[in-house]
Amino acid sequence: MTAPAARLRRALRFYVGKSLVLDAQLLRLERLPRRTRARLLATKLGALAQLASGREARVIAGSTSFRARSVLDLGSFQSCLIDVHDELVAPGLLGGSPSPVVVDVGANVGQFTIALKALVPGARIIAFEPDPDVHAALVRNTLGLEGVTTHCAAVGREPGRLPLYRHDVSVMSTLRPAAVETYDLARAVEVDIVRLDDVLAGIGPVDLLKIDVEGFELEALQGASRLLQRTSLLLVELSLARDEGALNLAVLEEVRRSNPNAHIVRFGRPLGPPDAPICQDVLIQLA
Repeated sequence: MTAPAARLRRALRFYVGKSLVLDAQLLRLERLPRRTRARLLATKLGALAQLASGREARVIAGSTSFRARSVLDLGSFQSCLIDVHDELVAPGLLGGSPSPVVVDVGANVGQFTIALKALVPGARIIAFEPDPDVHAALVRNTLGLEGVTTHCAAVGREPGRLPLYRHDVSVMSTLRPAAVETYDLARAVEVDIVRLDDVLAGIGPVDLLKIDVEGFELEALQGASRLLQRTSLLLVELSLARDEGALNLAVLEEVRRSNPNAHIVRFGRPLGPPDAPICQDVLIQLA
């Protein structure tokens, strides 16, 4: 199958299999103005055609826009809009502040960051993405957005450098490759590792810390013990089907060690096949 034909097939499969479901869910987001929802869906139609032809595409969400490089980027952006609305904004869990401080670890090309800015325009966001190529796309996506800063780095327990194993689906690139996924070792790239406690030592209270780093969550938290003590909410991905799923209890124990009164608020949607989900977000109240 030729590359254009493969792209068209993926776009059609996405549209028929998942896109319509996401559109229906998007239409009910009461905290996203009706006009914003309508314009997003209108620009999405053109975006799907551009993506099927191999071009980058842009969708507009209120005062923000998102540049997708694939239908997977587009689908993950829509999913982030729905999840941010349902898990954080609609329940009022960001404390009602017009300018909450959010740390986005594992930002990829900006799906979560831009979804949050679309729903909470005044949010101040510090985003971390280690892959230089993906970080460049993150910078393009957030260019001109007030209150957003980015760092081209991974986060961990100690500063240094480690190989990042790239996946064909960039959101699944990882510092800890799992047997259930396929990685091209020749495409691995050395990336900087920083500690959140070091980089964010000068900022005050944090409303939300989001960590989605494909199996490296424990190390990220171990380098953020002081930050956790002045953070209200933690949104962290737990592994289900990967080998590192055994570390989930260690992740939760690390959170409790820094915040003895921490408790789970809710679980997000499991991601992956219904009969074998790969991971799931958990939202934890810290303070």
